[in-house]
Amino acid sequence: MLSLDCWWNESSVDYYAFRDPVSVFDYDVVIWDPMNTPGTYGVEPFRETFQGVRQISEDESPRFMSDLSRRKQEFLQFVEMGRALVVFMAPNVIVSVHTGERETSGTGKNRHVTKIVESVDLLSALPVEGEFFPGVGYEIAARDNEFGRLLSKYSERWCYRAILEKYPGRPLAVVKGTDKVVSAVTHNDRDGMVLMLPDFVDPEVEDVDAEEENADGGSQVDEDIEDLLRWIKDLHSPSEELPRWVENFSFVEDLLRAEEIRQLEKRRQQLLLEIDKKKLEQAESDDWKLLFTAQGATLEHQVALAFEVLGFEVERGEKGRTDLRIKWQGKKAVVEVKGVGKSASEKNAAQLEKWASEETISSGMPPKGVLVVNAWKNLPPDERVQPAFPEQMLPFSVNRGHCLITGLQLLAMVRACKSDPSERDAICASIMETVGTVDGWDDLDQIFVAAERSELAEADSAEV
Repeated sequence: MLSLDCWWNESSVDYYAFRDPVSVFDYDVVIWDPMNTPGTYGVEPFRETFQGVRQISEDESPRFMSDLSRRKQEFLQFVEMGRALVVFMAPNVIVSVHTGERETSGTGKNRHVTKIVESVDLLSALPVEGEFFPGVGYEIAARDNEFGRLLSKYSERWCYRAILEKYPGRPLAVVKGTDKVVSAVTHNDRDGMVLMLPDFVDPEVEDVDAEEENADGGSQVDEDIEDLLRWIKDLHSPSEELPRWVENFSFVEDLLRAEEIRQLEKRRQQLLLEIDKKKLEQAESDDWKLLFTAQGATLEHQVALAFEVLGFEVERGEKGRTDLRIKWQGKKAVVEVKGVGKSASEKNAAQLEKWASEETISSGMPPKGVLVVNAWKNLPPDERVQPAFPEQMLPFSVNRGHCLITGLQLLAMVRACKSDPSERDAICASIMETVGTVDGWDDLDQIFVAAERSELAEADSAEV
């Protein structure tokens, strides 16, 4: 194996720079880290960068362009010979080089010479085409079982530096929770391989010299690299597969095992469907917890669903107007929804009154005002000991007939209706008739399982 601009503590690998004259053709596998390559060339004195990219010096620019052309041809022929090129991917590695051309303006003392430079992408040396964009992170999910083993075993060492928007071959890994590819592999018809990997960074070791040796006499760093190199070799030269015609020659136990596998697969599919169904139910259940955690449009959406469960007709308000309009048995109300880090305020009630006035002008009928506030939203429910609606704001709301409800109270009402739909009319009537704060519906033990809350609290204390 040959490593270009990637230096590890591994004796089975020969280490050289991209710029060195050593040929790749003496090797079966070449590993290259293009991010390190520009640093091996000298920069322009007093001007290390030009337009944000590394400025290769005028003396080094011809050497750089020659090396780039040479390696590009080598990499292409190397893979066509059936060998393996491994690249730790990065976004476009652009450098600025001197072209050797000059432009002259002015004469005499005013004569000015401008040296012409151009931008060059180091990744043009790759024997494959693609589009690689910047993106750095550590959340990587495997799309290949063996690579998944390496990701899991050395999770602290993998870091992606580029998103492969267009790439040859099949994906090996993506950004977790997305379809954004960060690793891929392609083989040609001669078993040549180009393997595009995230970066395999150095582990965080406080004192490398003092690192303890393992039982085999090597360091943990050596084992990590050996494991990676072993996987690369296996990926390049997989074990020989059986020919297709061998499927016509089965043992008795093969047939029995095949039927067992078929039955297990059938059961697995049924279990996966049941698991997906339960996960969907859990997600819907978790959404109701937004009533005591969320703010903004997310909270407004969940409050609208809550009023629908209670039996109201719900209409979302226009942008810049009332959050919601609700109707029950011919009675109308406008709803203002707020998620706040502290208690509600007169400002929230004043906003509600503004919507009520506009609705009165628009329809000719004064609506009921309902203020739903998720107060103290950043605190767990059992720590919300301060009132959601302080005394100083109550006279304003009471004088205008407002009904004041917390997100937790609305959640309790929803759960009661889901448990016993016959409660709906009584709950809707209480909302439309209440002036001031709603009484009741704030017993946490009626909403949550008290024992589980206690166990969670003990677990949190133990962790601290």
